[in-house]
Order: sequence, then structure tokens, then C-alpha cells
Amino acid sequence: MMLDNIALKQAVKTFVLETEYSDLLNERLENLHKELKKPEHENIYRFWNGLDARPLENEVKEMIEKDNTLKMHYDLWNEVKLKILQYELDQIDVTEDAKEKFIAYIRKEGVMSECCREFVPINSMRFEGIPLTEWSYFLKEHYWIVQLTHLANTCCLKWSKDESLDDATYYIRSVENIFGKCKANALLDKIKAKEKEVNAGQLFDILLNLHKQKWNLYEEDIRSLERFSMQEWIVKMGEKYKPILEELKIEQLTQIVENDNISSEEIIKHLPEIRTAIQKISNQTILYNQKPVALFTAHEIKEWVKTFRSNMNNKTMGHYLRTYEEMLAVIDRAIELKRGFRLRDTQRLSVLVLLANKRSTLAQVSTGEGKSLIVVALSIIKALFREKVDIVTSSPVLAKRDSELNRDIYGMFDINVSHNCSENIEERKEAYSMHQVVYGDLANFQRDYLLDRFYGKNILGDRDFMNVFVDEVDSMLLDKGNNMLYLSHDIPGMDKLESVYLFIWQMVNSSEESPEDIDTKMIKLEILSNLYNSISPDDLMKLDTDLTSRKLNIIWNCLVDGGILNDEGHIITDNIDSANVEKILPSEIVHYKHRLSFLLTERVNRQKHIKVPNYLKKFVERHLSGWIVNAINALSMVPGQSYVVEDNASIIIIDKDTGADQRSSQWDEALHQFLQLKHGCKLSMQSLKAVFVSNVTYFKKYKLLYGLTGTLGSQRERNLLKDIHKVAFVTIPTAKSKQFKEYNPIISRGYGMWLRNIKTEVNKLVNEEQRSVLIICDTINDAESIYNTLKANFANNIHIYTRDYHEFDVVQSSKQLQQGQIIIATNLAGRGTDIRITDALKQNGGLHVILTYLPDNIRIEEQAFGRAARSGDEGSGQLIIMVSSRRQYSRSKILELKKKRDQNELYRISDIRTYYEKTIQAEEMCFEQFKQVYEKHRKNLDAADVPSEVKTILLQNCLDQWAFWLDEYSGFMEDIMKDCDERKVPTLLKKFLSRISKFTTGKRDEEEGTSTLDFDTKSWKVWVEGNPLQMVKLANYLSKTCFKKSFKQKAISLHVKVSTLYLFECPFEAKIRAAYGTAMSLYDDVIKTEPQFSEAAYYFRAYALMKKIEYEETPQSKENMQKIEDFKRDLREAVRLFEDHYTSAVQAIGVVNKFKGNQFWNEEYKAQKETISQFYESFIRSVQDILGHAVTPSTFVSDEINEEVAELIFMQLRENGVITRPE
Repeated sequence: MMLDNIALKQAVKTFVLETEYSDLLNERLENLHKELKKPEHENIYRFWNGLDARPLENEVKEMIEKDNTLKMHYDLWNEVKLKILQYELDQIDVTEDAKEKFIAYIRKEGVMSECCREFVPINSMRFEGIPLTEWSYFLKEHYWIVQLTHLANTCCLKWSKDESLDDATYYIRSVENIFGKCKANALLDKIKAKEKEVNAGQLFDILLNLHKQKWNLYEEDIRSLERFSMQEWIVKMGEKYKPILEELKIEQLTQIVENDNISSEEIIKHLPEIRTAIQKISNQTILYNQKPVALFTAHEIKEWVKTFRSNMNNKTMGHYLRTYEEMLAVIDRAIELKRGFRLRDTQRLSVLVLLANKRSTLAQVSTGEGKSLIVVALSIIKALFREKVDIVTSSPVLAKRDSELNRDIYGMFDINVSHNCSENIEERKEAYSMHQVVYGDLANFQRDYLLDRFYGKNILGDRDFMNVFVDEVDSMLLDKGNNMLYLSHDIPGMDKLESVYLFIWQMVNSSEESPEDIDTKMIKLEILSNLYNSISPDDLMKLDTDLTSRKLNIIWNCLVDGGILNDEGHIITDNIDSANVEKILPSEIVHYKHRLSFLLTERVNRQKHIKVPNYLKKFVERHLSGWIVNAINALSMVPGQSYVVEDNASIIIIDKDTGADQRSSQWDEALHQFLQLKHGCKLSMQSLKAVFVSNVTYFKKYKLLYGLTGTLGSQRERNLLKDIHKVAFVTIPTAKSKQFKEYNPIISRGYGMWLRNIKTEVNKLVNEEQRSVLIICDTINDAESIYNTLKANFANNIHIYTRDYHEFDVVQSSKQLQQGQIIIATNLAGRGTDIRITDALKQNGGLHVILTYLPDNIRIEEQAFGRAARSGDEGSGQLIIMVSSRRQYSRSKILELKKKRDQNELYRISDIRTYYEKTIQAEEMCFEQFKQVYEKHRKNLDAADVPSEVKTILLQNCLDQWAFWLDEYSGFMEDIMKDCDERKVPTLLKKFLSRISKFTTGKRDEEEGTSTLDFDTKSWKVWVEGNPLQMVKLANYLSKTCFKKSFKQKAISLHVKVSTLYLFECPFEAKIRAAYGTAMSLYDDVIKTEPQFSEAAYYFRAYALMKKIEYEETPQSKENMQKIEDFKRDLREAVRLFEDHYTSAVQAIGVVNKFKGNQFWNEEYKAQKETISQFYESFIRSVQDILGHAVTPSTFVSDEINEEVAELIFMQLRENGVITRPE
């Protein structure tokens, strides 16, 4: 076993730090925290936890060392920290035991195999940042470097400038991925045996042909190397695998499948039977009632369907290959009748392979091989067996197209097909309940699943999760593997966060620093200071430049213990004059009382630019850092790259991988809101995650998952899919030999050179070679720049396609692409676009694809190039990419860039698994637990006949509380899952669920009625406490209910009847009084807890008071007069707050307009604020209409009355009591 000592030491060190010391450090820190959290250590923990930004460690250490238990935990923690530091500084040697553990781990992970003769010498490998789970994949490159180095030494190969060891390594890894490691090793062994007969050019020729899959690699091919010279073998391989223009027969296709490295063994075992079945279909020898199925008429197909279904009723039909072959033969004939052609053997192979395998399977079917009809045939067979089929497409546009385009074929088998892309919920209900086959994009399926299973909308009906067919499955499960769809949950009051957004936007725009140098910590401190009346230890240091750390600690503790500050430094009392401050200070620092009182008073009284409801302040704190960073990101983001600004002033996200619009999506952490401010768009509210499902979990609900894609990706990607979704794989060969030629890539330095290179290549291809070109761009802006560069020379034959609603006219419907055409597109044309070409274009070399950027992974690259050379036609492709600097340009080789790209993809794939296992699964488990409690509440409320308006309020608030809980803990899922009960339910979640589980319906046991007054309304109050807007909603409902005419009449009637018999209050009247009391207490609580945002509570409390005034019976009673005064007071307070909000809305327009200056500016934000201002004005006027309007001398000025006369009129009216001063 060869091991480079220096490299081994580095690798082992990384291994030990990640496996042993990391966990030990966390364990000992957790033990220390547990001890610190005990009540007797409260003061120490306060400094430890709250003031860790200040250099107070010495003081804390002194406190800790006074307690033996604390000191023990503290020393144990520091001991590990010291060892980690010593390891990092190489002050501790790597032990032999650690080396053995490391080597054992590497062996376990599969780096050693039967094909590896010796261990990889690690040399200068860097393991930092690479998860242990990925080391085996990472080490493979170094293994192949060793193998190629040995080969080069044995054969005396001399690498040329264009043929380096690194390049050969890249190609041999590709060969391993395609044909398997055993064949790759065996090939190198045979080449090595040729010794001096081999040169570097020949080796590259072999590896390149295998990498580009121009050659296949059977074991027979490898053995034949013994019989021929190197050059003879290369020639024979070229002849054997030269392109075949006619379609491959089923015998050839199955041989290829048997030989590849991807297809699963369980699939290969079915190939002999499948081969025989397809031969019978192709030869048209399948008979039904003595007649060849291949000659069926449409009527005979209908009759066959009736018979098949009758046999299904008699349970004489089973899922057998013989049954499938007959069904496929009939479907083949139906397609011929409707489309004028039959299925290819590749399509038949795809159908039968997927059906024969009894578990979920993913198939690699190349672009242009007819995936749509494969799905149609599979769906018909499933539907005939009375199974329901869901077909997931990459966009709603494709779902609508495919469902409508293939309706005639489904119709021949009496199978109903529809899509779920309608916004009308009733139409979607009909689609699911009345159609066996439903097409749709993933988001629509997930949306309806959540509406059905969580909200009880009964959209899916009796639809089961039996079969799902997924187009572009690699994109769904890998590129978007951790995507999560959640139904937008708008929490009332989130619009009140706008002042925070505006303040951040103002700060980042006003900074003189470049975006990357903006001081985010300073902005955060400024916001927190505005958000709260708060001080920091740094503020206390200003009391005296000679203030020691010890005295600072004493002052801080006194302020906290004395109830003036909380642990975070927020001022929590109004009693901050010198006398009160003096009471809490010890004698040695009491002389600071005046300065301290001044500091506190100044902080409380200073003008604040941010106003946020108290119940949202913790939410703001949690997200503040992310918001600031995203405001800076929004400054740098450019429309036309990752987003566009629509004509209707909407910010639309563009999916980088597919180029599709994501109209129903918003960026989180306020990025979407900052972009709206940047472009003057209408500001939307942030939504919180409450009801959700991940892509992984949704697909795992299906019994059978069938996926189709142009590329299944690398071994690592396939292993991830296999581990998570338990799928098998099959690679379906192309019907004809691929005739794709990849031109040498061009790397451009700078934007100008990049555009010139593209123009040069396009001019040569279109004008000289009479070909057509598809140019695929990374962003809309790039597409438009290239379009503007080319349009002068190609005005009549250039087309741009950058949005999913653009009509792809040049190849729409049955149109064929003519010669000399230029199509410029984003990745919209990289997936799912069928470009058919004319015979003349085929003869000139076919379509050429220019990929103008290096995609994030090989799959997207192959999908893009897959637009050319479809269906056995000739075609070509080329990378023309740009690097930004001269240095990068001089050093860049395309393979180096690709290797770096592939390594980044390795990290991303690892992150997918880690995030799924540690976060998504935990969140979804928590959601399922909450869902059970929520469902129980909903059923109880229904059973108790709680009024629907109340039920909506209570359940909505329950959902709000869950959303806030999840928001608080979603970033710490891995941590909270460490503390669980025997059912794996986290303790923190149990506490939350225990609290909300105690909510009751309020139904009185003795009551049988269903009116509001039959419930204990105080029970409802408990549900909504802490959520001011829901509290006001419930209070409004109760107060209006109390004053309903029917209730009042009933109360009077009952009071008369009961009072004649008994001398006590009518029970019904007592219930009204109780409900009214609940309403008033809700208003009171909102006013008390949210003094700056209680305008609604004041306004509606005034309404409730007005309804209690008895104008007719005792209008001048003392009680009535007090109610009138209270009524007026509440309305005045409401007006004061309305005026504050009106002013804020007007000022917001100025703040946003101050920073406008881009070409995509809208006036929608201004219009939104003006509408809100008018709303507040209307409320203010309505109150003034009740209380009276303000009158001044200028009110009377007119053409006939001058200012002096107006003043006299005003004085006279006031003296006579007609107008009075406002109270």
C-alpha cells in the first residue's frame, strides 16, 4: 500500500478533526451550557450568552472558576479546543491508530476494489471542505492519475502541449462512468501490455472516442487488443462503430443495454423475453382472433378494448409480459392510424423495460427519440389495468400541449386525459375525478395535494398515488432535488415590516462604500437601536473613559436586575429618572446616576425611523442579518439575468436550469421585496412556510416512479437517486447511430471578444456552410446582447426565444427548420424543444448548437447539445465561453474548467443529501406532528358547530403560530432533533404542540344550540392571544354578534318572561354580556400591547361602545355620558394613529423615489402608497364626520369675506359655544 507521508498526515488530520474532535467539542460545550443554564448561574450565563461580542472572557472566567463543577466543564471544553489548535498547527503527531482508522474508512467507502491493484498515493490532495461521504469519489481522480502515470512510464509516453496527464485523467473518468471501472482498468492493462508500441496521441484518440461515445466497449473489443497492433485496433474500432444510417434492430439495442455500465441487473435479466416480444411486434406476427393486430381498424381497436375490460372484470388479465406485448401491439397500431407511423424499436424497448421491472425505474432516453409517445403508450397500458396515472412535465405549457396533442390516441382506448393547469379549482377537481390520466407540472400536483390533504378541499377525490411518470427526471430530482413547495401563508401584519425594509434600503443605497464593503454590522446595530430603546456595553463605556470592565459588569447587572434593561439591553421600563436609577446602584458607582439617567432618557426620546409591532420584533431580529445582505444583493442584481421586471410591474424569477418563468415563486429573506423597491414595483408581503411538501417526499408517495431523461448523469448522481428513491436504471440506445460532432471550444477574454467570436462562427456556419444555428445563452441579457450583435447582418432570419410564453414560430407544430436560420434562446431551448430540420439542412451538416456558457453540470451541457444530431441526423456543437481576466484567459483550458465544474457539482450533490437528511426530513416530520393537532382541532370545531367565521379565525391563528415556530427553529433542525422522545419527536416541538393542544372549542356542555352565545367565548380568546390582528377580528365578530337585532330582541323577550317568574338576570342576557366582555378585553389587550398599531382596536372599540349607549331610554345618564366620552376618546386615538400611518405612507414614496435610476422603473409602488394614504384619509374623514371637523378663521375666508372678517366670525362662534376647542 503506497502512501505519501505528508499527504497522508494531512488527510488523517482532516479525518480526525471531522470525525472525533468536532463531535467531542460540541458535546463538551453542550455540557458546559447545561450547567450554565441552571438558576444559580443565571448571571454568568447572561454574560456568556448575551455579551460574547465583547472581550469579557477574563471576567467570565473568574466567575466560572469560583464554581468547581463549572470549572470542570470549562476546562474539559478548553482541553479539546487546545488539542484542535495543536492538530492544526502540527504540534501533535498523527498516531498509527488514527492512520489505521482512516485507511479502514477509505476501504469501507469503496476506493479499494477488485480492479485497484494498489492504494492511491495521495500526494498533495486537499481534503478540507469535502464531506467524508464524498472522499471515495474525490479519490478516484487520484487513482486514475496513478494508473495513467504507470502506463506512461511503462510505455514511455511523452505528453504534448495539447495532451496532458490531467486531460487523459478527465477522459478515463468519463470512460469509467460510461462503461464501468472494470472495463476501464482492463483497457489500460491491455494498452500497457503494448509498451513502446503506444504513443500519447493514440491513447488520446482511444479515450476521446470512448468519452464521446463514438465507440462502444465490449469485453470482446478489449480482448481483441491482444491480436492486433495498437494502430490496427484503432482502425478496426473505427470501422466497427462507424455511424449506421439505418435504425438499429432490437437485437443490437439489447446487446448495447447489456453491455453498458448504467442499466441495472434486474432489468437486464428481462431482456431476452423483451427482445422476443418486440421482434413479434416489429414482424407484425401478433394475432388476435386470428387477425394480425397490425391490421386493426379503429373500430377493431375499440372492440379489443371492450373485450380487454371485460376480461379485467373476470380477473383473467394479469400483469404479464405476454399481456404487455399484445397491448403494445394494439397501441402501436393506434399510433399508426393517428400519426401515420409506428413506434420505433427503441420506444417499444423503453415501454416494455419499464413495465417488466416491478419497481421504480429511471430511463435514459436520448433527445429526439420520442419520449412523449413512450409516456402515452405506458399510460394507456396502466389505464387499461384501471390504474390512475400522473404525468409530471417540466412546465404547464408542455402539460397542456401534450394532454391536448395526444387526446386522440387516448380516445381510441376510451381513456380520458386532462391537465391540472387551470386556476379554477372546480376544473381541477373534475380533471382528477373524471380522468384516468392527468398531465401537469410538479408545482400544480403538489399544490393540489396540499389543498386536498391539509385544507380538506377534496380536490383529488379518490385519486391514489399509484403511478407517476416524470419527464426530465434528472432536473426534478437532482437540480431541484431539495426544492420545497409551500402554499403561500400570508400572516396578517407582515406589511408592517415595510419601515424596516425602507430603512435598510436607504442605508445600503446611501453608503459610499462598494456593495461588498458595506458595513452590515453597523446597519444591524442602527436598526436594532431604532427598533428598541436599547443600549450596549459600548454605550456604557461612554459614561467614563476610565470605566473598568468590573464596574461595567456591575452597572449592567444592576440595570438588568433592577428591571430597567432585559438581557439583550432593551429598556423595558419608563422609570428611568435619576431617583429610580439611584435605587439600584451600589455606593461605589452611584455617582454615575445622572449620566446614566440621561443616557437612558436620550435613547428613549430620540426620533425613531422604524416602527414595527411588538409581536413581530423577534421575527425581525432573527432575519435582520439576512435582510441586510439581500438588500446589498438586490443592489447588484441585474434584470434579465436571474429575474425580469414584467410590464405589469411584477418581479418574475427565471429558472436558471430551464429558463422558465417561475411566476408563483418569490425569493425569501426579503430579497423579492428589495427588488420590488429597486424597481418601484408594488410591495408584497413576506410569506412564511407553514404548509409544504418537498419534491423528494412528494415523489416517494407514489408506489411506482417512472422517470425519463436525456441523461442520468454521473455515478455519484445515480447513487444518490438510488439511495433516496430506491430506483433501478436503464439506458435506452438511440435508434440510429449518433452523428454529433463537437467542435473545439473557444475561450474568450472579456465580453467584447466573446461576442466577436460568436459572430465569426455564426457567419461562417450560416453564410459559408448554409447551416442553421441554435445559440443557447445563460441569461436573457446575454441572449439580447447576441441578438443585437447579429441582427444587422441577419435581419430576416434571426429569432429570439427567452420567455416561456414566446411562440417558437420557426419550428412550431409540424414546421421544419430551414437553412440559414439563427435561433437565440435561453435554456428554454435546452430541454424539451423538438427542432425538426429540412432535408437540405440535413445534407449540409444539420443544426449547429453554440453553448455560450459552461453549464453547472454535465447533464445540462449534454441536454443542450442534444438539440442537434437528433434521430440519426448529422449535427454539431461548440462551447464559446467567456472568462473575465487576462490571467484566467492565459491559463484556461476547457477541461480544467470542466473539472472544476464537476468538483463543484460533487459538493452540491453531497449538500442535497445532507440537507435532505438533516433539515427537510426533520421539518416534514415536525409538520406531520403539527398536522395531527391541527386536524384534531378542525374536527372538534366542526363537531361543536363553531360559527364558520370564528373557526376560520381560530384555525388561521393556529397556523400562524406554527409558521412562527417553524421560522424560529428551521435553521436549527439538526440540533433540535438531538433532543427527542422515544417517538423521535423533538422536545421543543412537544412543548409547542402541548400548548396549542390545550385550545378548546368553548362549547358549553349543557347547550344544544349553535349560536355564538352558546359558547364560552373566553376559550376562543386563548387561541388568538399574542396576534393583534386576529384578536381584533375575533373581537369584531363578537361585538357585532352581540348587537344583532335578532339577539337583542330575543334577550328582551326572554328577560320579560323570566323576570316575571324570577328576580334575577336573564341567562341569555348574561351570555351577551359575557361575549361583549370578551370582545372589549380583546380590544383592551391589543391597545395595551401594541400602542403604535392599535388603530383598528380603538376604532372598533369605539363602535362597540357606541352600540352600548342607550340614546332612547336614558340619554343623559351618567353612565351614558361616560360611554360617550370613552367613545370620543377612542376615535381621537384612532385618528392619531391613522395620521401617523398616513404620514409614513407619504414619506415612503419619497424614500423609494430618491433612489430610482434604472431603466426598469415603475410607478406601482407610488400608486400603492397613494391608495393606502387615501384609505387612511377616508377613515380620518369618517371619524371627523362623527366628532366634527376642525375649524379655523381661514375656513371662512372667501371672495366676499376677508381674513379680518373671518377672524371676527370665528371669535363670535367660539364665544357663543358653537365651536369648541378639541379636548
